[in-house]
This record gives sequence, C-alpha cells and structure tokens, in this order.
Amino acid sequence: MTNGKEICLDNTGKFYTPSAGISASTLLASGVKDIWGTADPLLIQDGQKVDLANQQKINNTYYNRTAIGMVQPGEYYMITAGTAQYKNGLSFAELQSIFANLGCTYARSMDGGGSSSLVVNGKLLNTPAQYDERPVVDFLSFLP
Repeated sequence: MTNGKEICLDNTGKFYTPSAGISASTLLASGVKDIWGTADPLLIQDGQKVDLANQQKINNTYYNRTAIGMVQPGEYYMITAGTAQYKNGLSFAELQSIFANLGCTYARSMDGGGSSSLVVNGKLLNTPAQYDERPVVDFLSFLP
C-alpha cells in the first residue's frame, strides 16, 4: 500500500505521487511501471507548488539533496546539490523554486546527505557528503 511518499512512473513517462492507501495491483493496473519510495517532500504536483510549511524545520536547511522534476512526460530535470561535509546544498524551498522556474509540473526531493550522488556516463559529477559514493537501496537510471 502506498503511503503518499512514493514517486511513480507510468507507461506514458509521467511522474507523479499517488495518494496514500493505493494497492500495488491498482497501481500496476493503472499503468505504473516503476515506483520509488522517499521520505523527502513532494515539491510540485499537477503544476502547483506544494505547501512546505509543515517542513519548516528542515525547509530552510542547506543540505545535500537529489531531486527530480518533470515538465512533461519525456522531459525531466535532475538536480544534485551539495558538497563534501554537507556544505553548499539547497533547501527544499530553493529546489521547489528552481523546478517551478524550469516549468516543471511535477517535482520531488528523492534523498539527501551521503546518498546524493549524480553519475553521468560512468563519471561521478559531485562530491558526496562523505567524499565517496555509499551503498544505497535503489537508484534511478536513464538510458538512451
């Protein structure tokens, strides 16, 4: 069952976060082909900024973060921000503003801290919080 903190990708290429309480069989029947869980907040859903007031304690904190946004199916943005020792990251509000300015209709923070690594063509592009990639439960991969 969903808890409302997932990222779904359906067979049209659309990203969205489902409501809590939806079964896996219902998601599969609706065309969901991939799903990722996250504890980080939803930033934009259906073209509208999500109220981050309930995230106030961590909303203004600069922290290493990785997030994904979608303008439309097939047009995505990924952001990984921050450097070693948890310096120079972004707040959730800043991530939200960046994705909104890019025209995203959906955006969600995926993870932060030492899990925030961005690899393109086999090259690590950022310096993770602990200076090196660490084991993670799952990852998102885009192939041509």
